[in-house]
Amino acid sequence: MIREICRDETFLAQKAAPATADDLATAQDLLDTLTAHKDGCVGMAANMIGVNKRIIAFDNEGEYMVMFNPVIVKKSAPYDAEDFLQLHDSVIVEDATGRLSALRAEVNAHIESAPQKTEAENAQSLSWCRKMLRRTERGDAEGCYRLHWLLTDSLSIYYDLRGEYYFGPKKALRRMANTAPDDAAVYERALHEPSPENLAAWVGVLEETFSRRYRP
Repeated sequence: MIREICRDETFLAQKAAPATADDLATAQDLLDTLTAHKDGCVGMAANMIGVNKRIIAFDNEGEYMVMFNPVIVKKSAPYDAEDFLQLHDSVIVEDATGRLSALRAEVNAHIESAPQKTEAENAQSLSWCRKMLRRTERGDAEGCYRLHWLLTDSLSIYYDLRGEYYFGPKKALRRMANTAPDDAAVYERALHEPSPENLAAWVGVLEETFSRRYRP
């Protein structure tokens, strides 16, 4: 069941009680609530749905996970901002210490400072896509392999051509659907029915994207 998000700072600041097997229903509610807010949230604790128990749910690279009574058993070297890219567009519900806001700011600074590929590098990537498209026409095992290779790698190439950061397939697909629905429709057709015509149409989208950026 999807629960309302708790924003009571006094309640959220309380120490959570240990979770037990009797809290399985709460864990399911937490997971349902996180899934309902997936566009702006990558993790939640049970107190965020009004239950003061030590339960967390989070998106682990596309797979939702729930943990009871989590404990930090090891502290590594200073973190790399790239490990927290999912925070870049997150909604912070509670941040009494300001650490989450600072981390998100660092993540966004990392994204903004990330080097973009040059026109020559993007032209080379586009040339690779054309070559891969031709090789898919063989119809043999190698051609089939290159077909899937093309469809997989061309998603990140698409964002390179647009001059935008690539956050991985999950966010990339959702972002394309929201900001470039026509491009997303072509890519989806190629994924579901990788015929020579649909693959050529997708490579055509890549060519148009390159031209809009460098040959306006």
